[in-house]
Amino acid sequence: MNKLLVGTLLAFTCLSSFADDLKVADDFKSGDLVSADTFNQIFATIEKINRTVVDSDLVGVWSCSAVHLGNSSFDATGWTKKDFIYELSTSQVNFTASSSSTSKEAAYTFTTSSPSPFWRKSSSSSNSADTGTYILYDGMLVTKNLGGINEAYPLSVEVVSDTRIILTALWKANELSERIVCDSAEAVPASPTSPTATNNKTGINLAWTDASSDETGFK
Repeated sequence: MNKLLVGTLLAFTCLSSFADDLKVADDFKSGDLVSADTFNQIFATIEKINRTVVDSDLVGVWSCSAVHLGNSSFDATGWTKKDFIYELSTSQVNFTASSSSTSKEAAYTFTTSSPSPFWRKSSSSSNSADTGTYILYDGMLVTKNLGGINEAYPLSVEVVSDTRIILTALWKANELSERIVCDSAEAVPASPTSPTATNNKTGINLAWTDASSDETGFK
């Protein structure tokens, strides 16, 4: 393989923030052969550097963990204190497309489980699910109505892989999570509503309203 090509590629990648994951140029000597794995890693890193985040990278269901570095004088439901930081280890975020082909044309929507990974509120009663809209703009997730507040909050989006994204707050608010790591997940079916149980003398008749279409059954 052309050593000049390899050297050029390595020099480029070593300047990037991903360089720690690669073999450094000093490890290579004249006449060395570069393995396919190393060569593929080089190009994978270059692709990651030049990666443009698109709407389809986000749309779907994500299992997320979040970290909050703010005021430690209160304990919020669902958040666990880890020395001087707080962590929400299990939550869900759903990104849903609108009828438009891109979120720039018409904002897409998001919903979360309770408590929301986006916020750690000082009032326990406020640590609930989140719902709002968002626009993906130049690698930035601009959200509206986070925590029920009618303001726009920007987060950077890093696509680590097809199954992992990292959201980092670009605007520091006291209760806004600093970093959210999300892994692709299966959607959790919506709970049935209006359950009833009627005694018919020989048994119990159960009834409910099915609020989902992606479940295989009920227990």
